[in-house]
Amino acid sequence: MVEGWVCLILFLATLTHGLSGFGLALVAVPLLQLVVSLQVATPLISLVSGMTVVAMAWRYRHALEWGSLLRLAGGATLTIPLGVWAAACWDERWIALMLGILLVLYALYRLLGLRLPELGSPHWAWLFGGLSGFLSGMANIGGPPAIIYANCRRWEPERFKSNLQGLFLSNLGTVMLSHTLQGNYTPQVLRLLGLGLPAIVIGFVTGLWLSRWIHPVQFRRLVLMSLVGIGLMLLGRSLSTLSGQG
Repeated sequence: MVEGWVCLILFLATLTHGLSGFGLALVAVPLLQLVVSLQVATPLISLVSGMTVVAMAWRYRHALEWGSLLRLAGGATLTIPLGVWAAACWDERWIALMLGILLVLYALYRLLGLRLPELGSPHWAWLFGGLSGFLSGMANIGGPPAIIYANCRRWEPERFKSNLQGLFLSNLGTVMLSHTLQGNYTPQVLRLLGLGLPAIVIGFVTGLWLSRWIHPVQFRRLVLMSLVGIGLMLLGRSLSTLSGQG
């Protein structure tokens, strides 16, 4: 039964990514936490992400800005091992609470189209890269801090996509190395990846096909509203377990 739910979640997450261009880990990790432990969900999604990030980074390589990427990736590299350690050592209920808050705030930020203050100095990249790295190591959801930084720097679309894909590729390499060194790619993780591979491929290809018929902006709004619901569900579940424990 668990394997079936994992395959369904991977299908929905890759379908979302193929259709809207984002949301793989944001959809998959919170839902996977309902059926498997975070110690299984995080390394599993790092492997699934590797199948899409490389292709996206290659596609937008022409607009890559190395200075920005090196600062963001430098900050992330320092904190990714801390995130991997936190996923293994922190109470999952508190992590779920943090993820729920992050999902709700991020989705509302994107839905409301809030315009944050402009950041003049490129050195802010070290802070936002560090936050992205920590969240990437802990739950593979390092996108929100990096996206907020890009918006605050007023990057144009091509530069935005290229630099962020470069960061995600760099993060993924460090995340996978950290998981390997800590022995997180267990037989259970590799077995779930193998079982979920057909769902991953079918979901991603179906998403790409549907993108020709469904307006991506409208679907992105639907995904963001779903993230609010998922975040609220995580908040309610974690607060319930924490209060029950107390």
